[in-house]
Amino acid sequence: MEKLKAVQREKSNDKEQARQILRNGILNGMCVEKLIQMTEFGLIGNINCKIGTCGSSQYFTQMNYLKAENKKEQDLIAYSYVKDEEVISSTFIAVNEIAAISGCVNEDNPDNVLDINIVMTDGSGITINIIY
Repeated sequence: MEKLKAVQREKSNDKEQARQILRNGILNGMCVEKLIQMTEFGLIGNINCKIGTCGSSQYFTQMNYLKAENKKEQDLIAYSYVKDEEVISSTFIAVNEIAAISGCVNEDNPDNVLDINIVMTDGSGITINIIY
């Protein structure tokens, strides 16, 4: 029983350490390279896009970095909601169209959500809420 408690404590410590690393990475010098790296971590959250007065919001369960196969294509990051191995919806961001990126703590849920704020070259805004 003591061994089980020790393993649970260790897992809890590992999880908290991973949360702290993610938090520090987003809050301290968020950049496109970090955004691409985050696709490998199995994160979930919400992506909100706003162009002028129009906007969209989508929950995602999967992030993928899609490297261009030739010079005519662009590198993309896909934010998809996947259920039963089927993609239900997706939002794509063209990596080379990102003009500015920053990270902050979510005002409404500071203990569990981090925000990544993106301005695209056309002036549109994207906020990615990462649940961690």
